[in-house]
Amino acid sequence: MALNDYPYNDSTAILTVTRQEETAWAGCLDGEGDDWWYYLEVDHKEDRDTGLLRAVASRETIWAAEYTDIGTVSYDPGTGTIQIALRDGWELQDTGEPLKIQGYRDIPLKRPSPGSFNTYRGKETSVNVEPFLYYAIHLEVQFSR
Repeated sequence: MALNDYPYNDSTAILTVTRQEETAWAGCLDGEGDDWWYYLEVDHKEDRDTGLLRAVASRETIWAAEYTDIGTVSYDPGTGTIQIALRDGWELQDTGEPLKIQGYRDIPLKRPSPGSFNTYRGKETSVNVEPFLYYAIHLEVQFSR
């Protein structure tokens, strides 16, 4: 017995922090080819005055390990901004360029190589981009618990 007659328990719970690293792609549309990837297609609506299609704000899911919803990507054509919002526990990996974006007028017929992306490469989760119809958005992410 312990002091004051309280039972003593010598087992100790050990908390460990685990980190799960994953590849992620943002968008709602499945990319073509043998390898999994998603892309963002910018939404368009008909302008009431001109009858022409114009880009409107788009918001889609970010997918890690193909099927895990880890956050959202938003595109604002008014500001030309892509915004990444990751769910609690998820973050960009601490690498030089964990976020890579490539804009396209025509979507590729197979998964593009993120190493060749040049619309944006870096760590910022809010970036200005040139206007395109499609964006391939690749992320190197991690989940810590």
